[in-house]
Amino acid sequence: MPSWSNKIGGHTVEGFLAAIERGLVDDFPKDGPSPFRLDGRSYKRAQLIELVRKELSLHRDVRVKTAALREAVKKRNDADQAHRKLIDSFRAMLINNFGLDWSRLWKYGVKRKKARRKLSSKEKLSAIAKGKATRKLRKTMGPRQKAKLKADGPVVLTVVPPTAKP
Repeated sequence: MPSWSNKIGGHTVEGFLAAIERGLVDDFPKDGPSPFRLDGRSYKRAQLIELVRKELSLHRDVRVKTAALREAVKKRNDADQAHRKLIDSFRAMLINNFGLDWSRLWKYGVKRKKARRKLSSKEKLSAIAKGKATRKLRKTMGPRQKAKLKADGPVVLTVVPPTAKP
């Protein structure tokens, strides 16, 4: 694997190889000194063109497949919400059918939900105080507080007959 990056002099390797190919085909002398020496090896002009085209096709193939991969990942991510809903529905159906038999549910990939951690005494007191403050703000009462509230005195009911329509 080469140690260079995908850029050469500000150009991509693919762009650089395409420029080399154009130069070899359009401008390189057809009847120049043969063989050409490159990295200690001898090449004819046609061999150089073939070598560059082979490397260029590899880079183009990677670019096309990378674009296809990006598109596939985008499609998967777009459908991910629907997939999650399907998985949640399937999980609920399995639990409904098999109950909480975790050994059986595990075969379908359904894992036991993580148990809530135990609250410290400080956290418990804080939660109680927060609950009381919330109820006070909302002016809500529990059953014991409601039981203390009773109407005193006689109750007067008046019934008004409906009026006839003309």
